[in-house]
Amino acid sequence: MGRRRHLVERHARAMRAMSGHEAEEYLTRELEKLCDDLRAMGVDCPDCETVAIFELSDAIGKELHGPDFRLQIDGSF
Repeated sequence: MGRRRHLVERHARAMRAMSGHEAEEYLTRELEKLCDDLRAMGVDCPDCETVAIFELSDAIGKELHGPDFRLQIDGSF
């Protein structure tokens, strides 16, 4: 959990300094990189997108917007 917490905090810190649009583009790029890394390790990205990517995005949202933040399945707030 500690390593994941560091990752969440790092991305949230970077996104705080950005406009909403810039933060969205940043997170999209970072998640695409993560999927590329997982594919390189032999993990099928559709598998990770359904759980790990959603959980990471939700955790970053909570770090940015507080514990009541809930990421919707369609990606909306």
